[in-house]
Amino acid sequence: MKKADFMALVGKNVEVILFDGEKITGKLFYVDEFSAKYSYRTPGYFGIEGSSWAFRFSHVAKVKEIKR
Repeated sequence: MKKADFMALVGKNVEVILFDGEKITGKLFYVDEFSAKYSYRTPGYFGIEGSSWAFRFSHVAKVKEIKR
């Protein structure tokens, strides 16, 4: 998956599997402190609502959108 495709999933329910096998499910979002600090919508970190994880796109092994 390309980064542009991944960024198109921001705001949608997804299942993300990180490079270490950790599976996180929820709504994908930009981590606010980065987008506010650098004043643009392509921060280095993403998060999943309801979890304390913050991760970079390079740490994502697999992602799929969950239809609800």
